[in-house]
Amino acid sequence: MENETTIFDRVSRWIRNSVSLKLSIITFLVLLLLIPTGMIKSIIYERQALKEATTEEVSSKWANSQLISGPIITIPVV
Repeated sequence: MENETTIFDRVSRWIRNSVSLKLSIITFLVLLLLIPTGMIKSIIYERQALKEATTEEVSSKWANSQLISGPIITIPVV
């Protein structure tokens, strides 16, 4: 009786020794963790766009484009 292995023992041994099962679980976990990473990246891009839009809006209201020119020398014609 002790030499007989049950189905549960065989499956348990296969799960512990299976490299493909471990790789599959790791792949699944990596793919699962990509979801929050993508969500965080989208929040970062959204905030960067908002920052740029805000900077552009404030600079257009307070400091429009300026034209800087040097001194002009005029020579009177007699």
